[in-house]
Order: sequence, then structure tokens, then C-alpha cells
Amino acid sequence: MVNEDPSTLSQNEINDLISGGNPTDDVAGSLLEEMGVVGGDRTAPGESEKRWLPCQLGEKRGLVSKKHDKAMESLHQQMSRSLETSLSGMLGVLIDVNYETIDTLTFSDYVMSLSEISCLGRVKAPGFSGTIIVEVGLELVFPIVEKLLGGKGATATPNTRRLTTIERKIIERLFDEVIDCMTSVWKQLKPDVSFVLDSIETDTDAIQGGSQQEQMTYVVIGVKFANVQGKISLCYSSSVIEPILSESTLEEFGNTSDIEEHEKEFSKSKIKNRAYKTNVWVRAVLPKTLLPMRDLSELKVGSMIELDTKVRNKQIVDPIIIEVGKKPRFYARLGRFEKNRAVKVTGLYEVAD
Repeated sequence: MVNEDPSTLSQNEINDLISGGNPTDDVAGSLLEEMGVVGGDRTAPGESEKRWLPCQLGEKRGLVSKKHDKAMESLHQQMSRSLETSLSGMLGVLIDVNYETIDTLTFSDYVMSLSEISCLGRVKAPGFSGTIIVEVGLELVFPIVEKLLGGKGATATPNTRRLTTIERKIIERLFDEVIDCMTSVWKQLKPDVSFVLDSIETDTDAIQGGSQQEQMTYVVIGVKFANVQGKISLCYSSSVIEPILSESTLEEFGNTSDIEEHEKEFSKSKIKNRAYKTNVWVRAVLPKTLLPMRDLSELKVGSMIELDTKVRNKQIVDPIIIEVGKKPRFYARLGRFEKNRAVKVTGLYEVAD
């Protein structure tokens, strides 16, 4: 039977082509000749005789345009840098986080691409109907849990088991950091947007539901520390991101110089916030004194050491030195605040020439 559509091949024609045989009819043969597969001795047909249609790839991927992709890429590059800082502080090790790829696929294809056992966070955006799925690869989950429990967490183990209740509770810290970084970068486009962790799932079946043909934007972020390497992926419903990525918003955010300025301001504020939360070792040190080795060797419990410190009216006159990170930074005066001993900063420490 001859295939009625000259732009496609029948199953028999495909089988003959794979097996190396000749096409079964003239329609298929002429089509292959036009494609340059067979009939090399024939004169190439003119432009008017061509029966194939041009296919422009990359013109538009699903419901998300190229302009949306550019904004998404910029946002997640910022998010990667922010996540690098926050995860390094959380785990106490140097972590390398990089934006990798962006793609578009249907929800059913996304679910089919997932492993049977995974670590998935279902994220909701109040005010929007769609959902967001954050997946943390198991190659990252178990080393991070081990690190948060005080272990080394330096070697990736091929562990594909389901997380225990305690491990799921611990890994919430990681999801909180990811969602915090997501919220920070998306607020640049819509100040009132927020993301909330709804649940953590380990079975792919738990995220089934909704429209199977809904377009999803899939973003991959690579994470590496010590000998551990894995990925964190984010899958956004088009019903969530399209209202945010409106034309007016993109025009305001889409200029390259504006994007760079957004990135600088975001990084600066993020570093400042992290620095404000950092604990620093501070101590007040009395003026030093010299003690002969003979007197030092005779010290025992209850011994008194006489300091070379001026005292007036039972108050130390010589300034106290405040050390920050084991380095002298300020002069201070000894005193009391309410019922606690305290020191009052009187000036900056100056190193003698």
C-alpha cells in the first residue's frame, strides 16, 4: 500500500531502509533521492519541486520564550552564587555551586525522567495555582546529612535507599536554604512573591497528579564539595512563572547592564546579611605582666599573681585590650552593666612603631 502522505514513510519503507534494501515504492524512493540518501545519479530537483518543509529549531520551546529563558538563566546564576555562600556556611566546607542547564518539557515527561527513589521537595507559591518541584540528588543527600550530624561527609556513597524520618527532618535545612535563595532572587521581579516548602517526598508516585501535559521549565544546578558531586534541579509549572515573567517585568529586568547591577546588589546584600549572622570570638585581656620562671614554677592552686596594672579607687586605670579573632582591635575600660561584668570600648587599638 502506497503511503498517501509524501512527507512521511510507511512502516514497510522504514524497515526496508533500516535493512539496507530498496524502497518499496516510487514515492519513498523519490523522497529519499530528494534527501540525498539514494539516486545520486539523478539531477537535484529545483526549489519549486522540493516537498519537505523547513523546521526552525529553538524558535520557541513550549510556552516559555527565549526572552523568558534569558531571565531564568540570569535568576538562577544569581541563585547559584547565593546558594554557594549559604551552603558553605551551613556545612562548614567550601562548596562549588554552578548553574548548568535549562530546558522545557511536559509534566508527564518530567515524572518519567525521575528515579523510583529520590528526594523531592514540593514547593508552593501562595497566590499561584501551579507547583514547583525541587529535587536533590541522593548522591548529595546522604553526604550532607552525614556532615550535618558531625561526620566527614566527604565521600559520595552509592546509596539509593529511602530516607528515614530523622534524615528527612535533617535535610529540611537544605531545602530551607534553597527556598530562601529562590525567594530572594524572584523578589527582584515580583516583590510580594514567596515560596513555601509543602512536603518532602522520596517516592516519585507521590508527586503524580495535575495536568500531565502542562509545560514545565527544568533548571539544573550542579553542586560539588570534597569528593561529592551531584545536582539540585528545579521544575517550575508554567502557571507559576509566566505571570511573574510578564512583558513589563522582563523589559525592566531584561537589559544586560540592569541584570549585572541586580546581581551585584543582590550579592552585596546577601554577603552583608551572612556576615551579620557570623559568630566572632571576642575577649577582653588585662594588661600583660612579666613573671620570673622561678615564681612561675612555684605557682599552685590559690597562688596570687601581682599584675603590672595601675589601680585607683579599686578601679583598673590601665586600659583593657579587646581582641577580635585573637587580634587586638580596641581599648576598653573595665566596669559593670546591670549585674554583669563588662568592658566599655574607649578607642581603637594602635600598634606601637
